Amino acid sequence: TSRVYMNQVLPNFIYLPVNISKNDTSALRDILQLASENAQVAAINITQPHKSSPTLRQFFFGDENSDENIDTLIRNTEGKLEPYDLNAPSFVSWFNDEAGSFRDKTVFLVGVGGVGEPMAKAIVKEFPKSLILIDPVDKNDLAEKLSAQTQVTYLENIGQVDVRNIGDSLIVINAAGKEGATDAAGLDQILNSNINENNIFVDIRPQLKIEIVEAAKKQGWQAYTGYGMNSRNDYILLC
Repeated sequence: TSRVYMNQVLPNFIYLPVNISKNDTSALRDILQLASENAQVAAINITQPHKSSPTLRQFFFGDENSDENIDTLIRNTEGKLEPYDLNAPSFVSWFNDEAGSFRDKTVFLVGVGGVGEPMAKAIVKEFPKSLILIDPVDKNDLAEKLSAQTQVTYLENIGQVDVRNIGDSLIVINAAGKEGATDAAGLDQILNSNINENNIFVDIRPQLKIEIVEAAKKQGWQAYTGYGMNSRNDYILLC
């Protein structure tokens, strides 16, 4: 009889969690080296807090300050682990297929970390009217780089948003991650002040149902969780 494991998703494929704490760059380097040398490791799905970390950028691009984003490693036909950014393309393709268009919209991106940063880089290529980055960590440098493609502004917190003058045709994206994406994150001041059937709210957490998403729907927003984006991302990785 063959053994079946809890994390077995295909007959010959086991999804194995490896926990590495936020500041343990030594362990992260060790697992990258180990995986690179072990052909049984077909892929690595990198979760927070290590997405696009300086350690990954140094390991694969030789520059910890590289602009390249990494959230997945897949072993290629030559037997080497190859870095990919799957999250941002999955989000944009899902959004365009199921939610709407970024073109000529004002986009608020709350949380510009390991997931939010590559999303910002992908969104500016979709011709929004403007992109507002909101994060407690200074993102002025990123805003300046992205401003070559559209108007990009950085704000430290949602409280700096003048809700009276942001108009309609809004897209609000909560990409603040597990720690920051609470339902009391201050998003309600935007969601409660700008009711318009053209407005779209997405909380990229992967659950099927999230309280703030349900509340936004009741306020008249088109509102979504990140379930569709994450399902698409996982399907691409599995393929």
